[in-house]
Amino acid sequence: MLSKEIQETILTQITWIYAKAQPALSEEDIRQRIEIFAMMLSFAKECPAKPLQAVENEVFQAMEDLQKARAFDALKIRLIEPCLRLLCYVIDPEKFQAKKIELALLGSLYGRLDVLQTKGKPEREEYYTILTRKTPDGKPLDYTDARHPENVLKENVEIMPFIKAYCGRNTIVHSQGTPDEIERFLCMVYTLVETTYQSKDIILNRYLQKEISCVGYSNKLLAEYENKTNDHFQYIPLQIETVENDAYEALQGRYDETATFEEVNRDMRAGTILWRPKQVMNKVKIIGFAGMGKTTTIEHIIYEEVKELKAQNYQGKIPVLIEMLQVEQDTSEYTIESLIAKKLGTKTTAIVTKMLQQNMLKVYLDGINEIRIVDEGEKRRYLTKIEEFILAYPALKVVVTDRDSNEKSVLNDYPTFVLRGVTEEKIAEFITGNTDKPELVQAKIQEAMEKNPTLVDTLRNPFMLKNLIRIVECNKQIPDNEDDIAEAFLKAIVERERILKRDYKAPHILRLLIYIVAEDTKQKDGQIDGNILLSYFELCKMQDAYCDKYKKTDRWDNDEMLELMVKLGILKKVDTEKYTFTDSRYYNFLYYSADDLGLL
Repeated sequence: MLSKEIQETILTQITWIYAKAQPALSEEDIRQRIEIFAMMLSFAKECPAKPLQAVENEVFQAMEDLQKARAFDALKIRLIEPCLRLLCYVIDPEKFQAKKIELALLGSLYGRLDVLQTKGKPEREEYYTILTRKTPDGKPLDYTDARHPENVLKENVEIMPFIKAYCGRNTIVHSQGTPDEIERFLCMVYTLVETTYQSKDIILNRYLQKEISCVGYSNKLLAEYENKTNDHFQYIPLQIETVENDAYEALQGRYDETATFEEVNRDMRAGTILWRPKQVMNKVKIIGFAGMGKTTTIEHIIYEEVKELKAQNYQGKIPVLIEMLQVEQDTSEYTIESLIAKKLGTKTTAIVTKMLQQNMLKVYLDGINEIRIVDEGEKRRYLTKIEEFILAYPALKVVVTDRDSNEKSVLNDYPTFVLRGVTEEKIAEFITGNTDKPELVQAKIQEAMEKNPTLVDTLRNPFMLKNLIRIVECNKQIPDNEDDIAEAFLKAIVERERILKRDYKAPHILRLLIYIVAEDTKQKDGQIDGNILLSYFELCKMQDAYCDKYKKTDRWDNDEMLELMVKLGILKKVDTEKYTFTDSRYYNFLYYSADDLGLL
């Protein structure tokens, strides 16, 4: 397919023609037309007519010569005929061969493709008569003849490019000179782009079949997931609760306390649950704190859907997982369509749009909270774009994951489910499936839970549980000191955020928390309360003081840092503005760390 660079060259070269012929079209409209033209040309190599197999390369070469200001060959306008013949092949391969269109001349091709049949203007036959008018000796009219089509139709600006392309080709073929060779060549390009666009649906459908290899995409997903399962990983379905929002009443009683998201997903696929009049449940959100298993749940569901897709010979919806972590401050190229195109390995968003319109996809947007846009206004605008994308396709099935439902999220009023984590009954199963030393790890963790029953709540978090498994695997025993356990957990949480989520704030969290505990202790004259209870303003003030003390030039937004520590499950609100550690062991570890560093 023509490169993006060449497509941009075409755009640059013919925009002025569009400005005259179709001034209402936007640059994006024109770019989409050029994309369709590029798709059409990509069929050249598979065309049974050998002379047409080089058409794509010839167009590429012509545009490259123009781009690089090389000596221009006026004969390149003759590309109009092979390109239109190729278009006829793409539209109807059977008719192409039956009618021997590979031999059709330009006048016939103009008529066959209704090139000049413009609403509100003379019918095609009249154009054809004018275009085929010749001198008494059978030669094309030259450009000074008053009866020439360019003069007869000069007031019809919307069709002039087609006329100039036709006349330019005729004079060149018949060895007549022609003024404005490059202009007439560009009119030819315009003619080809516009004529191709009239058959956009046919071309998109054919290109879709050719371009999107579900086989390669599916095999890659299956291999990645199965490699993961071979590395001591076993998926454990997590129970959910229905969040009380605008959709809660319609879903109340549908999912009991043992329900999992797999059940929700089955209902989505079946389209049997109405949560609004005439609106099925096909767009839902999963929320949960860091490490609660949102991504893991989504990855497993996609794995199962891809297996089913493959078993059905790819007759079904294609699941696509989009990691929102990819979206950074410069979001110009990061539309959801472009991210899907990248995931599917296709070169154009036009084909993605077609797939969305035909309801061929199921889209998973994982980690709305992980969008890396610093500017709050820009982030809100991007979230609005996400919602606009979701709502633009009413039939499209969409699953969104986030850490919460708030003004920095999407689908807040849609069916929402919170992951409850690993139940006590499932802990043993989880351990067995996630270690190669199940007996050892199970025994150690069971012993630890018996000694410390509060540990059960901590281990409901799959990430925490998995990290404790790793601690046991490495050290062969769970640390006796609760502070050591807390230290291991905290370091694991922060490291996960730093490495996997690439959050620039993560490396500062532990040092900042150590400083906060130290300052809180000093403000209380060394009194140890076993936890902190600080207001929003106190925490913000301490963050500023920390950055000043250690001369931090890459200051973070205080609200964002506070929000991150809450989302990671380190801090929690105890009322409308007070914050405390979710576990007192975190406080103990941080306090002794501050003491060791001489901060007290």
